[in-house]
Amino acid sequence: MSGQRSINICTYNTRTLRTEESLESLIDELRDLKWDIIGLSETKRAGEGIEELKGGAWLYNHGKTEDNRNAKGIGFMIHPKFKDYIREIKYYSNRVVSLDVQLTANNHLCVVQVYAPTSEYEDEAVEEMYEDVSKAMEESRATYTIVMGDFNAKIGRRQSGEESIMGRDSTTRKNKETKTKEDIEIEELDIKRKILREIIDKTTTQKVEYKETVKEVRKKRRQRSRRKRREQIESILESGKGPKQISKMNSKKTRISQMKDKNGIPTSSREEILNICAEFYQDLYSSHSNQSKPNFLSPDQTDIPNVTVREVETAVKQMKDNKAPGTDDISSDVYKIGGAEIITQLTRLYNQILTEKKIPAAWKEAKIILLHKKGDKEDIKNYRPISLLSHAYKIFTRLIQNRIKIILDENQPREQAGFREGFSTTDHLHDLNQLIEKANEYQLKLCIGYIDYEKAFDSVEHSDLFAALRRIGVNEGYVKDSRRHLHKRHSYNPHR
Repeated sequence: MSGQRSINICTYNTRTLRTEESLESLIDELRDLKWDIIGLSETKRAGEGIEELKGGAWLYNHGKTEDNRNAKGIGFMIHPKFKDYIREIKYYSNRVVSLDVQLTANNHLCVVQVYAPTSEYEDEAVEEMYEDVSKAMEESRATYTIVMGDFNAKIGRRQSGEESIMGRDSTTRKNKETKTKEDIEIEELDIKRKILREIIDKTTTQKVEYKETVKEVRKKRRQRSRRKRREQIESILESGKGPKQISKMNSKKTRISQMKDKNGIPTSSREEILNICAEFYQDLYSSHSNQSKPNFLSPDQTDIPNVTVREVETAVKQMKDNKAPGTDDISSDVYKIGGAEIITQLTRLYNQILTEKKIPAAWKEAKIILLHKKGDKEDIKNYRPISLLSHAYKIFTRLIQNRIKIILDENQPREQAGFREGFSTTDHLHDLNQLIEKANEYQLKLCIGYIDYEKAFDSVEHSDLFAALRRIGVNEGYVKDSRRHLHKRHSYNPHR
């Protein structure tokens, strides 16, 4: 795009583009208007991707799909003369998408289209939307950035000094705000955080204060979100509604838009991306050991005692709040709020499992989600797989872990500080710093070697794990129970 010219950009809440008639009606309305890029909200149009319309314009829509039924629809309309200048369209969530336009050889424009939650939604949904907007702005690194859309807010009449950010035709009414003491406290902390962030040359004290303020703001927001979530779940349970209603609270999904195969060739096909992931993790989790498997039993072969109500209560209390559910769609909060009746039923179930020596088939199924760690987002090696398992199963394994915890801990070397209660790698870092300081003080040569095992936890041979448990004297019943857990497990991608 050479020279200078104006670009006509606008945003529009379409209410619906679900039918072809409504889409044709919009196209007719645009014929007499000057436009280049239109950000669309609430399209209510199913499917995702780009389609070419009559006249050559592009419609990019990300709406309701089989695995994303809560999407209201968001996207862009792009004028035919601008199609060649579109560098990228990125989907962040049901409420945020971005469009990257090449202006000149060195300049490009990022347009972030937003469809904000209404006041009926929880604060967590609003905060997630703003996080997605921030992420879109940070990733674009564009010369110019425009954030626009339907923010579902009444901002009131324009005040003096707001001419550069607000139009003259704004409404005279504002949204009603009801703030709690907790909300005000978070706002005050956030203001403090922003003030500290704007200081260019921070002192050491100000740097520490800024980091601590950021941590405190995040902590209090999480606490508020968890409290509100707990209140929602209690309300659902009291009304007699089931876990499906609770599972609807976890509707945010993101997708991997492109992935490279083992030959480095990128693909955006959903089927091919899933095959790349399946092939990679099937190879990763397969045994590559040629050594003969150890064949001996644990010295402790006594009968495993029955599970008690107190053990189940302890295991339930140890579960973290607000964790994603497995295939049964029952979150950990349900077990915590359920009270004595759920504890009693779980105790009976766990004792039945120990007696029959049979794990429920549903416990061997897991939802798999991939979290990007760092590096190339199109390289499957840069993702961490997370298995979302049934919380009833996780409570059971926690209970077993509590039983064998002492013998496991007693057999760990004192140098092992990670993943152990009462230990911290801070001690190791302190010793390392002391070593470096002494080497510098006495001008001694110092070489430090670091080893980082790729996919360390994923590549552990199960046979070696069972042999290690037997070697340190863990009851044979628990070892065999662990083998049953890992035998013939299944997983699936919930975002297929």
